[in-house]
Amino acid sequence: MQRPLARLRFARDHRWSHHHMSEYLDGEMRADEGRRVERHMRECLECRALLASLQLMSSGLAGLSGRPRESVAGTVVARVHQRLAQGDD
Repeated sequence: MQRPLARLRFARDHRWSHHHMSEYLDGEMRADEGRRVERHMRECLECRALLASLQLMSSGLAGLSGRPRESVAGTVVARVHQRLAQGDD
């Protein structure tokens, strides 16, 4: 009987951990929540891979320096207005 309950707990913790992994990475969890994620990751290769991916992305973003010279959104909007003014379809 323990096996089905263990599978249910794993599935529940998997969904919960997956949605809270960023909070875990940023240290924004209560201690009991962090222990829950850590317990789950001992059993779950997928969640360990997700955490590794988030850590890689976070360190990559932290390594970026400076600010973009121009807003991408602003550039796109300006181009759309320019094409509309020219009558392009």
